[in-house]
Amino acid sequence: MLPFFNPEGDRQLHIRNHAIVDDAIDAFIETGRADLVRDYAELIPPRAVAPLIGLDREDIPLFARWTREMFDKGAAGDLDGQAQAAGELFSHSSRYSPNAARTRATISSPLSCRHNPKTAHH
Repeated sequence: MLPFFNPEGDRQLHIRNHAIVDDAIDAFIETGRADLVRDYAELIPPRAVAPLIGLDREDIPLFARWTREMFDKGAAGDLDGQAQAAGELFSHSSRYSPNAARTRATISSPLSCRHNPKTAHH
């Protein structure tokens, strides 16, 4: 079982994620102003997920860009662009983590990246 899917791992994730939220708030609290999306909401998911897929702290801006591109391109119907952004993300992260390489192999399957009416569940 993955190390974060047990009671101690859950506790550690909670502590780490609480610190991530505190850091995001601390970055703007002195000014008393923030853009809720740019200065808070967009920062939390990449900072929380990046370590789980083997990315270092300095890779978080890249991770955030790739995930934003995946969502934006998918929403625009650019599935090739979405798949390319996903491929860049998992190619980069697989250099750091054997689990990321396994995840990349799963996600790079054509059925996982593209809508297939024959396999879609409604």
